Amino acid sequence: MKAVIRPYQASDRDALRQIAYDTALMGRSADAFFEGEEFLKDALTAYFTDHEPESSWIAEVDGAIAGYVIAARDESRMWKCFLLRILPELLVEFLRSGMIFKVTNLRLVKGVIAGWFSGELKAPDLSKEYPAVLHINIKDGLRGAGAGTALLNVLLDSFRRDGVKGIRLATMSDKGASFFKKNGFTQLFEGKRSYFNEAAGFEVPLYIFGMKLTP
Repeated sequence: MKAVIRPYQASDRDALRQIAYDTALMGRSADAFFEGEEFLKDALTAYFTDHEPESSWIAEVDGAIAGYVIAARDESRMWKCFLLRILPELLVEFLRSGMIFKVTNLRLVKGVIAGWFSGELKAPDLSKEYPAVLHINIKDGLRGAGAGTALLNVLLDSFRRDGVKGIRLATMSDKGASFFKKNGFTQLFEGKRSYFNEAAGFEVPLYIFGMKLTP
């Protein structure tokens, strides 16, 4: 099975969002830690599919969408858009729909707040050297076909041509960490995300990797 890489198209939106949800917890479904599928799909992907789709690529294996890479050339611009245009709608939906009262969601919010006050969410500011960010996911059962590496190569080549200085990513998976090391990324930070421990069944690490793209 050889992966075919192509630019993201608007018709890929639903499939991309579903993969994002199905792989949100270290390759496992977000059902384990959150109740509210469409809400979480928006939170994970809306910026990339709706505001910077030109930085996304799709991998197909045997004609089926196997995975994607989504990215932002400038993280500060991404967060500005997210905070001003996406987050307000998400907050209204979170309160209006009653998702805030779901036990699973309350547990996650409580864990995130605890992580904030404990300092667990702090990480070094790497945006000057690595202004771009990426997220990559491959469907379960289609990993190992070379789609991940092929997606990375297309994205990195594109960003180099555009003069992007550097790019970084975060992963909570030891397998993911090994994958990025093999593809030339350097580990920049290691932490943990304890609010996922109960859903995952173990202490969840956090690794941040980066790569310089232009001098």
